[in-house]
Amino acid sequence: MLLVVGHPGAGKTTLASNICLENALKGYKCLYISFYEDKEKLYGNMARLGIDLAGAESRGLLTHVKLPVTKPQEVLEIISDLVAKDSYRVVVLDSINPVIELYRRKEQRAVLLNFFYNLVSVINGLLVAIAEIPLGKETLNLGSIEFVADAIVYLKHRVSHGLLTRVLELRKARSAHLSVVEVPFDIVEKRGLVVYAPRRSERPMITITTKLKMHKVIEEISGPIYRGDVVVVSYPPGARTPLVLLPLIGAMLENDLKALVVSYKYSEAEVKDIVKSALMKYLDLGPEEAEYVVEKHIRTEPINPAAISTPQIYNLEIRIVEEMRPDIVVYHACEVPWRLVRNTDEDGYWSTLVNELTWLKNQGVLTARLFSRVDPHFVKMNESLADLSIRAYYRAVNKKTSQVWRVWRRGEEPRTVDFADSELQGKLREYSNYIRGVVLRS
Repeated sequence: MLLVVGHPGAGKTTLASNICLENALKGYKCLYISFYEDKEKLYGNMARLGIDLAGAESRGLLTHVKLPVTKPQEVLEIISDLVAKDSYRVVVLDSINPVIELYRRKEQRAVLLNFFYNLVSVINGLLVAIAEIPLGKETLNLGSIEFVADAIVYLKHRVSHGLLTRVLELRKARSAHLSVVEVPFDIVEKRGLVVYAPRRSERPMITITTKLKMHKVIEEISGPIYRGDVVVVSYPPGARTPLVLLPLIGAMLENDLKALVVSYKYSEAEVKDIVKSALMKYLDLGPEEAEYVVEKHIRTEPINPAAISTPQIYNLEIRIVEEMRPDIVVYHACEVPWRLVRNTDEDGYWSTLVNELTWLKNQGVLTARLFSRVDPHFVKMNESLADLSIRAYYRAVNKKTSQVWRVWRRGEEPRTVDFADSELQGKLREYSNYIRGVVLRS
């Protein structure tokens, strides 16, 4: 017996309909008993979500019955007769509130609970009982029904910054060990109720066994880079420089990797223009060569973090990574989503981030986080999660500005890289010629 609890509009009927359809697709017959909703209305609403109940009914795998709320014993007898008419493996009661309200006295409730318990044995399958709770309430007040249920799911709403987040809370699952009890979900047109299974790796895996091929000049600047590394790159808010992309671009080109750039600030075209300008300015590639590199190696996904909640951002990013399977993921303007939740759910932000970075590391994905140094706490927290940290600064040299990097790799002492150094400038010219040859050969 699965008890589905939620506020009005939480998605209880959608979840029950999803369960019916998935079982019907496996050949199991479903009986949907409703005390409120007409069949035509239910089927029409579900069809818009891609849940084809009418199709399941036409194949003889779904029966919908709308019951009147009458005398207590009469309701139970009708349900018993319906179940006995066919070999149903799934029975949905939508909802049990009016039935329970008919059984007000304690001894009557005991009869009702016994009926539910025996009904599961009769169908030898799944009983989905839907229960509604008033807005503002978080617990059910319908007697001992929760003790009878084998599993209990609460569907809840959360509103933050005017954005709606749907959360599925698993409060009980008999004989099962529950480590994750809350997962976000959404009700999506043409897809129905979509649960976003969390990517929560209990342990980071070893990734330093696969070192990426790097030119000696770039390795001199950044140190070695491995698959699964987390690279954190920061720069002054008023002096954001594409030069910081140099180690990532080098790793991408020399190892023929595909990169996904998630920008919380710029459009796809703007991100591509930034990368192309870096290729032309720092590696002396021509416009056509830079265009070729971007089109071959880079996909960009802009996300407005003010339009969707943090769990939705996380789920969207995971889905894109699973679809594209990139070798490198670059998150640009990371300070923006953090600032939006800093005062409301900072703990949730860092918990989500650690899970995402650990999951990507275990997939062997090189991850880079680029952001402005708008807050010392934010910078230090990100650097504490990094395998490689690069801080870019500017200083005046002969009335011109030049970059200085503070580079730290785990297990090593911090180093300073001065781009005004004439010897390093010569090496970078040598490196640009080398990279241009790599691009031409590809």
